[in-house]
Formats: sequence, C-alpha cells, structure tokens
Amino acid sequence: MKKIVYSLIVLAVIAVLAGCTGQTPTSQSGYANPTALVEAGWLAENIASENVKIIASHATKDSYEFDGHIPGAVYLDYKTDIVDENNPTPNQMASREKVQTLLQSLGIENSDTVVVYDDTNNMIA
Repeated sequence: MKKIVYSLIVLAVIAVLAGCTGQTPTSQSGYANPTALVEAGWLAENIASENVKIIASHATKDSYEFDGHIPGAVYLDYKTDIVDENNPTPNQMASREKVQTLLQSLGIENSDTVVVYDDTNNMIA
C-alpha cells in the first residue's frame, strides 16, 4: 500500500512540475513579427494603392476561381509554386531565385507591400 501511495505522490509532483515550465502559451505570446500582419480594415483602406499586391494562397485554383477571392489578388499554389521539387523532404521552400522569378511573374516588385492570405485557415499564408 505504501508503494502505491508513494507512486501517486511522485506522479502528482511530476505533473505539477511539468505544468510549471514557465513557457507562455503560443496564443498569449504573440507573433514573432507583428508588424508583418495587417487587419482586413487596413487592406480595405489600402487595396487601391499601386504598391499593394495581394496573393491568394487558396487550397486549390478551383476555390480561387469559383469560391471567390479578394479583387486584384493573384493565385499562388503553395503546394507546387514555391516548393523545391528536388528536395527529398516534402514541402521545403524553393530557392530564392525561383521564388523571386515567380513573384516577378506575378507583377510583384521589391518595393511592393505584399498581403498573402488563404481560404482554409491552414497558416500557409
């Protein structure tokens, strides 16, 4: 009986200590670069600006075309357009040169403010 009580006490102490790690939950810690985020209101006010470009990173081109997208947004297929097909690890980012070429083909320049969004809450954007 003493072994059971002792084991339960040890487990309780471990559980308490594990809960006291001091790490702030992600939802409370904020973003690494909060100035890189914009609200929908900001986009509505700035959408007509010549240097604001919008990339729709929808799950599929069909959802971009048929379900709708923000006016003026260009489609980017995150599953194929910006991945390195030669990397054995799936979904690795393509080279800087490939991404630059793609963005230039979409009419995006270094001086532009780029807003990327998706339609599935998948955090790819």
